[in-house]
Amino acid sequence: MWCRTRVILTVFSLAIWISANASTDVSTVDFAAGTSVVFSQPLKGAEEKNFGSGWKRADFIAASGTRITLLGLEYPTSGGGVIFESDYPPQISPSGKYAILDVLRAGIVNPGPSGKAEVSSRQYCPVLNTASGCIVSMQTGELCGGEWSSNVDQWAVTGYKYDSNSAMFKYQFNSANELWNQYEQSSKKNEATKLEEFLVSNLGIANMMACEPPSANNRSAYLSISRQLRMDGDAIEATLIDKALGAPTRDDPFTSVVKVVVDKARLYDNPDLSSKAKMYVIKNDSVRLIRRQGEWILIEYVQSNGNALERWIACADVGLCTK
Repeated sequence: MWCRTRVILTVFSLAIWISANASTDVSTVDFAAGTSVVFSQPLKGAEEKNFGSGWKRADFIAASGTRITLLGLEYPTSGGGVIFESDYPPQISPSGKYAILDVLRAGIVNPGPSGKAEVSSRQYCPVLNTASGCIVSMQTGELCGGEWSSNVDQWAVTGYKYDSNSAMFKYQFNSANELWNQYEQSSKKNEATKLEEFLVSNLGIANMMACEPPSANNRSAYLSISRQLRMDGDAIEATLIDKALGAPTRDDPFTSVVKVVVDKARLYDNPDLSSKAKMYVIKNDSVRLIRRQGEWILIEYVQSNGNALERWIACADVGLCTK
């Protein structure tokens, strides 16, 4: 794990960041492009004890108001996931074009080296394009220990023997065409291959489209990805693509608002059976779909008093699972 040696932040600005995190469940960082990142859902209780302080969720808010959940496919549960660390604010480049985030990929290994369950983690430093919301790369190790030059967007790591700037800003992930081609080739050899495996390594559909917006050159690949996602039972991600493509969805059973299909559906604080919330919804209640993670869906439910709550629900309880 790399050692933090950051010196570009003033003590005053760091104190403001820590103070804000300590007093609220939400923290917002604004960028010059008129965009922002909103950190929310701080770790508490056993999760904070296991993984330290940090945020479970980070949403990029575009100038248009469009929201992209960053690294949403790795939402943390009691078993681990991606945590946005709260001890260090994003490092914004001199031009304001980039922000380097501080995240931890954490999990519980059981048994660990001691023979008991142990926390295992690794630091990463995703590079966010503050205009588009695209995560350009997600490096780890020595590269995360660098800092910005004083007046240009140059990332420098003392003692690093390679070109640290090129490594940080070279796009690290597959294009839509490359990803679909790799999936097709793999599925021919193994019918059990799941497209989701390829999407996770590319940080999800939302990040792909932020980095590579749909165009004439990739439209066919995106349509193929959408069709396969529907076959795999992931209508939410598929519809995200279709909307971006302007593809017709008149005959699509998916809608952003659905009804609960079971008599009583328990809600959860996290996509995890161990995080049962003290609330539930009943058959024919309407909920708004936000995003899917495996067999779980993050929904918004408006209570009778008008308060809107975000909780997780089993996708079978709203009739969207096909596997």
